[in-house]
Amino acid sequence: MHGMDGGFSVAALKKILKFAGYLFLLTIFLVVIRCNIERNKLRAEVIENDSSIHYGLYLTKTRIDKVIPLMVDKDRRLDRFDYKDKDAFVDYTFINYSKNEFFQKYDMNIINEIFKNRACDDPLAKKYLNQDLSFNINHYGNDGKLISSFKVDKHSCNAIK
Repeated sequence: MHGMDGGFSVAALKKILKFAGYLFLLTIFLVVIRCNIERNKLRAEVIENDSSIHYGLYLTKTRIDKVIPLMVDKDRRLDRFDYKDKDAFVDYTFINYSKNEFFQKYDMNIINEIFKNRACDDPLAKKYLNQDLSFNINHYGNDGKLISSFKVDKHSCNAIK
C-alpha cells in the first residue's frame, strides 16, 4: 500500500477514494430515506389529528405554496396561506396601490364587507367555516403597509345573512 516515498501508492489511493465515494453515496441514500420517513410521519400526524379539516388545509397549503405569489384578480396577489389549529391565515397585496392611495380611492369598510361576503359564499370556504375554521385575512399595499385585517368565521357569515 505504501509507495517508495512513504506515501500511499496510486492504487491504494484509488481504493480509498472509491470506498469514500461509496460511503458518501450510502450517506446520501440514508438521508433521503430519513427525510421520506419524517415526511410520511408528518402526513400521518396531520391525518390522525383531524382527517377532514387538517388534512384538507395541509393539502391546500402544499398546493398554494407551489404557486404563490399568485394573482387572484387584476388588483390582488395572494402572498401567503398558512394555518394553525382551526385558524387559516391569508395575506394579499393590492399590487396597484400603496396604503395611502388605496384609502384615497376606496372605503375599506365596504371593501371588507365585499371580501367577507365572497368568503362566506365560496363553496370550499363554507365547508371549512362549517367545521369551525376561521379565516384571518390581511390586505397590504404595494408599499408593504397593512391596509386591512379581518376575520371571517361561521358566526360572522351567519350575521351577514
